[in-house]
Amino acid sequence: MKIRFILLFASAGLLASCDAAMEQVSGQVRTAVVEQCQSVSEGLGIAGEFVAPVCECTADTFMEKNADEITQIDRARIEEIVRTCAADTGAAKPDTATETTSA
Repeated sequence: MKIRFILLFASAGLLASCDAAMEQVSGQVRTAVVEQCQSVSEGLGIAGEFVAPVCECTADTFMEKNADEITQIDRARIEEIVRTCAADTGAAKPDTATETTSA
């Protein structure tokens, strides 16, 4: 019985450390996404007051992916998400919107 308790306790400790490691990696990935978003936002001419909310939206959207996709921060994918988030927050300029309308 003592051995089972020790194994259970050790397993719980390992799981806790895995969770902590995953949180740390997720935090680093999120930071990298926000930094990439800031660069993309500047390139798209998004006004300074909109950059923070657009980049929060971008990071939230990007982090919804599964673990395999999260570790692959692709500039094109970030730009696609930035454009969508910019449109959602009203920050998109007419030439940065994801959809165009014809007259």
